[in-house]
Amino acid sequence: MRILGVDPGTLRCGFGIIEKASCKKLSHLSHGTIVLDAGKPVNNRLQDLACDLSTLIEKYKPDCAVVEDVFFCKNARSALVLGQARGVVLAVLGLNHIPTFTLSASAAKALVSGSGRAQKFQVAHMVALQLNIEIPKSSDASDALSLALAQAFID
Repeated sequence: MRILGVDPGTLRCGFGIIEKASCKKLSHLSHGTIVLDAGKPVNNRLQDLACDLSTLIEKYKPDCAVVEDVFFCKNARSALVLGQARGVVLAVLGLNHIPTFTLSASAAKALVSGSGRAQKFQVAHMVALQLNIEIPKSSDASDALSLALAQAFID
């Protein structure tokens, strides 16, 4: 089963793709960050996000996806813009008929590192250990991989 993890954003959207062959066999397929042009209007960035995510889906053909759940922001504008990016991600996954789950960042951290309050570097380190890869350079990518790993542990 191929699992796509997505950490949405309108400037940086992390993704991580793993394969679960059995209860104990997890393989890393890819990870990275979709970096969107801050100079473009938000509607164009969201369109670029949809296109880039569609390309990833076409290439890796995930069986399911997990997207970071909504969290509370102190800044209402930031929450609104993040919600738009999350909506684009969910729409693209839906249009591709990919079963989609959501997890909070703290739930993913707890499943991957043992603590829902783990720091980003701790989560990145545990992701690297569990997938036998180098620590991802982007925290967006390591967050997305942690979502994919957490979903693999749940299934």
